[in-house]
This record gives sequence, structure tokens and C-alpha cells, in this order.
Amino acid sequence: MFFEAYLSYPLFLISLLISIVAYIGLFFIIKKENRLKYVTVLLIGIVYIFIYISLIPEPFVRSLDDVKNAYHTYTESASNIPESEIDDSSWLSTWDRAYSTLETEMFLFYTEESYFDRFFRAEFLPSSEELTEYTTLKQQVQREHMEHVEKALNAVYGAYPLHSHFNMLKENECVEHIEVMICKNDSHFTIELEETVIADPHRLQSYYVFKDVLLLIGQSSNYFLPKDKMDYTNTSLEARYDDWTYTINGDIQFED
Repeated sequence: MFFEAYLSYPLFLISLLISIVAYIGLFFIIKKENRLKYVTVLLIGIVYIFIYISLIPEPFVRSLDDVKNAYHTYTESASNIPESEIDDSSWLSTWDRAYSTLETEMFLFYTEESYFDRFFRAEFLPSSEELTEYTTLKQQVQREHMEHVEKALNAVYGAYPLHSHFNMLKENECVEHIEVMICKNDSHFTIELEETVIADPHRLQSYYVFKDVLLLIGQSSNYFLPKDKMDYTNTSLEARYDDWTYTINGDIQFED
């Protein structure tokens, strides 16, 4: 549109400044002809401001009820995760779609609090009670989802969560699991492998629910760890998840 091509935020600020100056000028300009000019500029500035505001598209948002409904659907689908390994994996795609939908709804929940939003988009802003409830629900989703992931990976791959030892280890303490040694030093975890494992960063990428998971396929056992960021070489792997950082050393074969 013509207006959309020429309206911009800097021009909006200029228009606002001109309007303020023109308004102040009304009280200091004595001559009627000059006062008329200022009034004209003032009206043009005000019209421009209203045109700019009216052309700004409304945000594509979700309400707290939308988020709650998506969470309810997610918990229902997660209840179908089997307790042990089975051949039927039809539950996995349903759970995957439910989690993807839930994250989308949470992402679209409107939490902006700029001055512009407070003046012109107050109807989209959640109340303090809704914002508190949303924050609590988001934390609950993160906690429950990790529990569901652990249960699902055990059902699909018989995989063991190595990170389950992280919160139990004290500084300079180590614990040994099947063919694995885990140590904590300076809040960093080191995992020493005693067997050859295949680190497959891409195997789980076809499922959104496993986007933050690293799967390790061993000769005697399978393992997994959460990860946000990851770097690896031929002999070691470094990763981060929230406040956790860990290094895996040993005979690691990487699947491309």
C-alpha cells in the first residue's frame, strides 16, 4: 500500500515532535496568520500519528486459555508413553505433535511490555496474575517434559539418562555407571567412556520432542543427555544445557 511504503517509525517520532512543538507554539505566537500555520502543522502531525498507529498490524497472539488447552492435550498424549520397550510406536508421533503445538502456543503468548504496547495494545497484555500463572506453567512444562523424554527414550532405545547423576554429585566427586565414569569439578561434569559409543546428534531430529537430546549408542548400553549447544572432535564432545556443561571423553564414533 502507498501509506505503508512511506510510513516509518522515525517519521512517526518526527511527526510527534512537530505536533508537540506546534502545540507549544499556540501559546507563544501572537499573530493569527502564524498561529494558523502552527495549527495546520499540528493537525497534519496528529493525522499522521493516527494513520501510523492504525496501519500497524495487530500481533498474532494466544491467550492463557489457549496455552492451557495445548498443555492439556500434551499431558494426555504423554500419558500414552509406555513404561518399557514395545514395538508399537504410534504414540510417539501423537506426543510429538502435541509438544510442538504446546511450544508454539507458549511462544505466541503475548508478554511484551513496551511503552507502545501499554498505550495502544493494552488489550493484548496479560494481567499480572495471568503472567505469573503462565510463568509457573512454563516451568512445569519444562520439568515434566524432561521426565517424559526420559521415559520415552527408555521405551524406544532402552537408553539411560546419564544426567540423572548431575544433581547428586558434589564437587570433586565421581560416580561409576555401566561402562561410564562421571565426575564433577568446578561445576563442570566430565564423562569418561569405557566402551566405544556412537554419538548420533541427528538420529532423533525427525522428532521435535527430542530436539534437545544427544543419544549415545554403546556396545553394552545406550545413554542420552540433554543439550542446547554442542561441539565435538574425534576424541571428545562438549555440550551445554541450561546451567550444565559437560565433556565426554573416550572412543566416540560420530554419525554424520
